[in-house]
Amino acid sequence: MMFFRFFLSLTPVCLVGWMVLSFVLSRESSFSLAERGALSFGMGWGVLTLEMFYFSLLGLPWNFFLLFSPWFILLPFSLWKRRGDERHLFNSKRTPWSSLERTLILFLLLVFLHTCVESLTFPLTHYDFWDAWSIWGLKAKAFTISRAIDFSFFSDPSKYYAHQEYPLLLPLSETWIYLVLGRIDEQIIKLLFPLFYLSFLILFGGAFRREHGRMASLLLTTFLATLPIFLEYTLQGYAELHVTFYYTLSTLYLYFWCQKGGKEDLWVGIFFSTFAAWTKNEGQALFVINALFFGMARFFTSSRPVRKKALEWLLLFLPALFLLPWWLLLKQLKVPSEFLAQLKVEALLERSWRFPVILNTFFRKVLDLSKWNLLWIGFFLFGSFSWKKNFSFSKAALTLVLLFHLVLYIFIYMIHPLDVLWAMNVDDSFNRILLHAAPVALFLLGSFLSMEGPKTSEAKKK
Repeated sequence: MMFFRFFLSLTPVCLVGWMVLSFVLSRESSFSLAERGALSFGMGWGVLTLEMFYFSLLGLPWNFFLLFSPWFILLPFSLWKRRGDERHLFNSKRTPWSSLERTLILFLLLVFLHTCVESLTFPLTHYDFWDAWSIWGLKAKAFTISRAIDFSFFSDPSKYYAHQEYPLLLPLSETWIYLVLGRIDEQIIKLLFPLFYLSFLILFGGAFRREHGRMASLLLTTFLATLPIFLEYTLQGYAELHVTFYYTLSTLYLYFWCQKGGKEDLWVGIFFSTFAAWTKNEGQALFVINALFFGMARFFTSSRPVRKKALEWLLLFLPALFLLPWWLLLKQLKVPSEFLAQLKVEALLERSWRFPVILNTFFRKVLDLSKWNLLWIGFFLFGSFSWKKNFSFSKAALTLVLLFHLVLYIFIYMIHPLDVLWAMNVDDSFNRILLHAAPVALFLLGSFLSMEGPKTSEAKKK
């Protein structure tokens, strides 16, 4: 019965995501049916959790009919907007699947099923679940018990360890599922993470297929799916998987928009940038980096009028508008930020000794084949030789986004407020922050390797 209720809780979420996409995707959209389902899943969670937050700000209860009444109104318009889509989705001519492609898809499905089983059997008492309990799970349980966001939680000094300034996408996602389940179930809630894992694989593979064909995309997706560190964080209940999901996909869709100016890529990129920022504080800085570099690359390469290019660039900062109520709330409640308080030149100079320690940790982690296979070695090796041959403004923007992403995290470690346990914290969390950047690095590595190789017949058709 609990499994039925769990999957029942996903139905309205995916429906909300599908309705948003119905106004974003064009009728000639290249997204496959599987990609649209995965997009609806990610979009739905982002939109629903923001709506739950806005309802609490307005003092409105989380009543099912009240929450979904706007969507009931929009449903007929969404159906009308997407009429005739089935002809494009099901009747388009596609290259037959080869035996190897079918084998890879079957293997990926088996890996996904394995993560589902592992998530239900992995012991909750394991040390690796500390953040899942003390940050994300604690907030989800508190909101479930109060059936609303109790804003006193954020100013309670006894809850300081729960990182009160962290955004709420993951806790509110878990809260929604608990409310539908009718109880708090910390074991079944972990099924949410394999579903994000599967959706991510579908969308990452679809993104790479745009440029390099179906076979190359399946091979690269299989490499990503079997990365030990990626599988590890799929099981642990941390927000790292969600940040990686939204940040990577927003980055890739903005990269495609930078290349060709597709409106649907722009809007999906904007929405997913918002949700990355709504998941963790790191996502807020990453969305700014994306907006700056992709906006700049598009501005100087597009032949559109300057006014329209400037408007598009301004749109990339739209996530700040969605998150403004959250930031104002934190300011009103005087919720301390452990990192912003350290943004002082003297503090940075005092901690300059940390830089060589961070670099040493970085190289030690990226060379750890037991966690990353050959991903980072291949990225730096092939990237250093291939970037001139495969240069384009959009590819340069994507590479700069990734490099500034890594620089940002080095800076965060430099200003980290911990002193006594600082080195242990860096060593313990470095793989986590590398995970955020890893799929973009893998996308670039796959591009370096595929650029000169033969493309599939499907890629040639495109």
